Amino acid sequence: GREPSDADLLATALREAEEEIDLHPEEVDVVGRLDDIRTVTSYSVRPFVAEIPDRTYTPDEREVAEIVALALSDLVDLRNYESERRDHPHYGDVRLHFFRVDGYTVWGATAQMLVQLLELAAGWEMPPEVDRVVDPDADYPV
Repeated sequence: GREPSDADLLATALREAEEEIDLHPEEVDVVGRLDDIRTVTSYSVRPFVAEIPDRTYTPDEREVAEIVALALSDLVDLRNYESERRDHPHYGDVRLHFFRVDGYTVWGATAQMLVQLLELAAGWEMPPEVDRVVDPDADYPV
């Protein structure tokens, strides 16, 4: 989250990345940003896109469970993508995205950001139709 000492939301993102995975701001080459999104948990997120060094990062175990590198070729492979539509009690009709690669599932706000990134940077096209419509009370992945 943004702190009063952060000059702007980019400063927030850089500070959070350093706190969460020990990514130092001087290592980051910001190349752009994605559209702001509002999560179903009422957070507003401004995602930034950057090139970072290929090195080992140290997750802060209080905030990050694991750091995983997923291949672009796997993420753009439609066999690894699915989506569902559900009626959210506050936001109405929402489409949830799921990328399943190497035993990991990327979903929620992260997958929403990833959809836009893949469309803009890799020419990926989200299928126009959802794979399933689920009940509003259906469980989310764990």
